[in-house]
Amino acid sequence: GVMRSPMQAAAVMIVTNGSFLFEGQTDSALVYTIRASERSAIDKDTAMLIENLNQLGTIYRRKKNLEDCIANFEEALHLCELCGNYNTVAFIYGNIATAYCDWNRPGDAIPFSEKAVEYALKTGNKRRIGTCYVNLGAIQTRLVQMRAEGIATLLKAIPILEEVNDRRLLCDAYNYLVNAYRMDGNLNQAMYYLQKLDKLAHEMQTDAERFRYYQAKAGLLQESKNYTEAIIYYRRIIDMLRSGYKDTRDYEHALFAELGRFTNK
Repeated sequence: GVMRSPMQAAAVMIVTNGSFLFEGQTDSALVYTIRASERSAIDKDTAMLIENLNQLGTIYRRKKNLEDCIANFEEALHLCELCGNYNTVAFIYGNIATAYCDWNRPGDAIPFSEKAVEYALKTGNKRRIGTCYVNLGAIQTRLVQMRAEGIATLLKAIPILEEVNDRRLLCDAYNYLVNAYRMDGNLNQAMYYLQKLDKLAHEMQTDAERFRYYQAKAGLLQESKNYTEAIIYYRRIIDMLRSGYKDTRDYEHALFAELGRFTNK
C-alpha cells in the first residue's frame, strides 16, 4: 500500500471510524479510535489526540457507558485547556451536556451547557455562540421550572444565527421555541415560530431534523384543534418510523459534523 505518515494513518482511522459509527458498529469504531489515540499520543499530536478522545466520548455515549464517556471528554478538556483552545473546550462541554441528556438527566446537563456558552463567548466565534445558546435553551426548555429561561436563551440565539445565516440551526431554535411556547399554552407565539420554521423547512438535510419538524408541527396543529392538517404530519411521522427511522436524540448527527467545523477555526 501507500506509505503514510503516522499522522495520516491516524486520520484515515478517524474516517473509517466515522463510517463504522454510521453503520452502528461501535465496537469496531472503538478499537480503531483507541488505536488512533495511542498513535496520536506517540506522535505528540495534541490536536489529533483531542479529536480522538472526543470521538471516544461519543462512542461510549452510543454504547450507553456514561462513566467512560465522561472520562474521555474530561481528558480532552484538560488537554484543550492546556492549549488554550476555547473553541474545542466549548464543544466538549456541549458533548458532556448531551451525554447527560441521553441519560435523561437534563438537570445535570445544564451546568456543562452553561460552561459551553461561557467558553463560546470567549472565542467570539458567532456560530459557536449561537450553537451553544440553542443547545442550552433546548435543555432548559425540557425542565418545566426552567422553561421561561430556556425560551429567553433561544431568543438570544436567533439574532446571532441570522447574522451568520446558519439556517439549519435557526430551524432547530424555531423548533424548540414552537414546542416550548406550546407547552406553556402560548399558542400564538408557537404559531408565529412555526410559520418561520415552515419558511426554512427546505433547508433541513437530515431525517432527524425533518422528524423533529413534523413532531412540532403535528403537536401544535392538534393543540390548535386543526385536526385534519395535524393528521397529515402524524402520517409522515408514522411513515418515517415504518421505513426504519430511529428516533435518535436530536444531537447525534450534529456532533461529528460540528467537531470538524470548529476544531480548525
